Amino acid sequence: MVLTWTDWPTGVLEKLRQGTVIPAHLLAPDSGRRLDVRRQRALSRYYIDAGAGGLAVGVHSTQFAIREAGLYEDVLRLAVDTAADWAKQPLFTRIQCAVESDRVDDLLPIAAGVTDCNAAFFDVANNFRGSIAGCHEVLRRQDLFEGIWCLDPTEALSTGQADAIERFMLLYPELGDDAFVAANRERWLP
Repeated sequence: MVLTWTDWPTGVLEKLRQGTVIPAHLLAPDSGRRLDVRRQRALSRYYIDAGAGGLAVGVHSTQFAIREAGLYEDVLRLAVDTAADWAKQPLFTRIQCAVESDRVDDLLPIAAGVTDCNAAFFDVANNFRGSIAGCHEVLRRQDLFEGIWCLDPTEALSTGQADAIERFMLLYPELGDDAFVAANRERWLP
């Protein structure tokens, strides 16, 4: 059976038309490269509290190998269960207000910072080799992840990537969500 946009519930279509973010749901492995259920659940809570309109599971950042490792259904189930139980607190109000008031130009000053963020976190300088580890490093710094382990033991930060992440965080603290994470971390990681 093939689904098309006409098969989607009205609420989902409205959310997409208003504009929303559906982040690629990272995988939270432990030091043994097995699913860390506590931190996976915390990450789902983080995304939902940040105002995500959904979660993309089984994509690159969830490390395609989750299917081979037998983790796909576990991660998907955790995301669905967590989303069903968690209240939403949108973080994208500024963007939506700019769009609604036809003042998108107000967002231009943050464009350079977002570009720098993407370059550092996703390891553009090294052809995206450290993209998953880079995202894990940010979450490790925020104490949402215990480490930057990936299912593939050869995936790691590239040379200079940690410095690039640090540079971004120092230059653009207003684009980070460290305060948001610190205020909610204990609730997300019971």
